[in-house]
Amino acid sequence: MSFVDKIKDEIKDIKSEFNYPNDGTAFGHFAIKRGISKILELNDISDLELDNFIKSHVTDKANDNGVDVIFSNQSKQIYIFQFKYSDWNLLNLEEFKKTKYFLDWIFKIDGNISKEIDCNTTLKTILNNEIFPIIEKRERFAACIIR
Repeated sequence: MSFVDKIKDEIKDIKSEFNYPNDGTAFGHFAIKRGISKILELNDISDLELDNFIKSHVTDKANDNGVDVIFSNQSKQIYIFQFKYSDWNLLNLEEFKKTKYFLDWIFKIDGNISKEIDCNTTLKTILNNEIFPIIEKRERFAACIIR
């Protein structure tokens, strides 16, 4: 069995186990679990804890604003991922624009960005509970330094 076939089989298993709607969403889970979690500061957690953590941070569905997975680690670093899994090229300029608009909005980069964007429930929950508290603390810290 080829390396690619092994990956595809694991993605199918993840899709089935976590009831993801498609292989692309399952690929995001696979990429975090098998690759990215090895280099991030996700200390000593079991496979089940890691799977549950990843599942709760997969935002890949309608109104994901170009964000497939988003989380922070113990050091309060924010990680935002956009994955593409397909037999053809799904990555295009529109995908970059969607993700850039989200980043501009979340970090208040452009004054013309609206105060609210339409986010799916999972993304909204993660933003409110994990990401905005980090960003707000950084803004207050930055404001203190400027003064």
